[in-house]
Amino acid sequence: KDLEEDDWQWLEALPLMLHLDLPKSPLPVVVVHAGLVPGVPMDQQKPYDLVHLRSIDAEGHGSKLFDAGAGAWAKNWQGPT
Repeated sequence: KDLEEDDWQWLEALPLMLHLDLPKSPLPVVVVHAGLVPGVPMDQQKPYDLVHLRSIDAEGHGSKLFDAGAGAWAKNWQGPT
């Protein structure tokens, strides 16, 4: 089934990043669809990466493709800067 215009508008209105304050979590929780680029401050993450990022190469460049030669972005994530 194709999406209707109302469906697209609803999707486009959703936030790209959710910040959750979970009572039992010692740290803030951030939820994105795809990934975050390690070493890039949270407020400077690119929208494209938030919805497409799957892997990071040795130079820190992201890709929407999972590349076994690169690593999954989460393996390189040291936390927010």
